[in-house]
Amino acid sequence: MEHRVAILLFDDACPLCNGAVRFVLARDGGRFGLLPLGSSLGQKTAQKLGLDPANPTSFALITPQQAQFGARGVLQTLALLPGWGWARWLPSAPLEPLYRLVARWRYRLTAGRVCPVPTPSQQARLLTAQNHPAWLETLDMLG
Repeated sequence: MEHRVAILLFDDACPLCNGAVRFVLARDGGRFGLLPLGSSLGQKTAQKLGLDPANPTSFALITPQQAQFGARGVLQTLALLPGWGWARWLPSAPLEPLYRLVARWRYRLTAGRVCPVPTPSQQARLLTAQNHPAWLETLDMLG
């Protein structure tokens, strides 16, 4: 049985971001809901979190307690994966400049690559008001 503990807000037009999401989905045991930035709900959520939906420079890990961005969000996402709990102890500050550099250049780094079409099981994890109304409460708690 799936028990979702967090939402990943990600740039669904970015092949690098999609690859990271596929990495997580292959290991998370159903812990994460997915919120693509290209969706209307994703854009509204990004604005609520202070991110520019037209120029996303960070992905967000959203839990009922808080939203985390950049290297901190990546490390905390890894820490929620089975067997990756040790990632929560890694310092994010030294990794943040590298994260920002990759975020700035991600489209150039993945030039010519296309994002794969989500599988039916991945599509079922995409959050919409219709298919996951309980998750909307988590988003509403952010502010």
